[in-house]
Amino acid sequence: MKSLPITVLALLIALTALSGCQIQDTSWVYAYGGHNMPAGLYISILMDSYGEAMAKLQEAGTYELNMSVREACAQPLEGGTVAEWMITRARDKVREYYAVYDKMAEMGLAVAETEREAARASAINVMREQGDFYRDNGISENSLIMAVEHQLARSLLFNALYGEGGLYAVSEEEYVSFLDTQYAKSKMVIVNKPQPFDLTDEERENEEEALAAREVLAKEKAESYLARLEAGEKMEDIFVEYNTELAAIDAEVNNEDPIPVEYPGPDDLISIMGRSEGGYYGERVVEGMFAAEQGKPTLIDGEVAFFLVIRQDIADELPTYREELLPLLRSEAFNELIAEWGAAIEPSPNEAAIARYKPANIKDAA
Repeated sequence: MKSLPITVLALLIALTALSGCQIQDTSWVYAYGGHNMPAGLYISILMDSYGEAMAKLQEAGTYELNMSVREACAQPLEGGTVAEWMITRARDKVREYYAVYDKMAEMGLAVAETEREAARASAINVMREQGDFYRDNGISENSLIMAVEHQLARSLLFNALYGEGGLYAVSEEEYVSFLDTQYAKSKMVIVNKPQPFDLTDEERENEEEALAAREVLAKEKAESYLARLEAGEKMEDIFVEYNTELAAIDAEVNNEDPIPVEYPGPDDLISIMGRSEGGYYGERVVEGMFAAEQGKPTLIDGEVAFFLVIRQDIADELPTYREELLPLLRSEAFNELIAEWGAAIEPSPNEAAIARYKPANIKDAA
């Protein structure tokens, strides 16, 4: 009797072994409330966790530019590796995912069909533009739609909790107080400081001295305007006078008739400045704006100009900024609340799927 070739024997042994076990389904990763989370949705959550991990590495000063995903996953983070941290964080985010829908069901909330259609259209558009990246990572169009819908659900729940008429609605007083600390509303006229291009040919022979002399004159003009404002003169009149002078100078240089300066309307001189705008106006100007007493004319010595300001009551701007302020006021509290609800949930894990979809297997966007 002839013996079987080794390759055939190996195949028979493998088939015999497989006949005694069941191939595990890794198309889903977690199960909860009769719902199986698709692998693609879990992978998208894992990728979000990767972004959070990289932010933590940057904070710790251990992030390296051009580091591959595999290299990044091997980096130490909070007592383990980045990969271990990502798996734990993804598990927590899965809990939070289900916690959002549990709370929405409890409160009788649901994402409107029109918004679901918008989420679908958005996901389809993303797949059209970046489909290869998502498909390479195992994320289907349906999984992406579910991820976008979840963001809409979180937003809906957030507004139901903290928005107007919500369970924990922010009071008008807190809105106005926060608005007043983050934004300064002022009526403003800017008196320019001299620049090298303002100088005559003769002045350029001693540029530094000429600029200093001209700045003294500009400061004196600004201070005279301040005195007139303190005496009750209108900011609008100061604006017209100063800009008429500038128009006359420009007209003389260009040998043209001066352009008439229109009298400003009620809001034309109003400026609303945020605390984060120091890079544009300069830190001294921002600090001066917020330090200014409401209703009192103030002169601020900026880097390139003198700013004449009268700070205004900002409360009437609340309707414009309410939507922008709410996340600043309550996003942290909301995230903590969702995490608390999520901690009470225990979805059933598919360990084979978790083992299969390793953090290090995430493909780079490039």
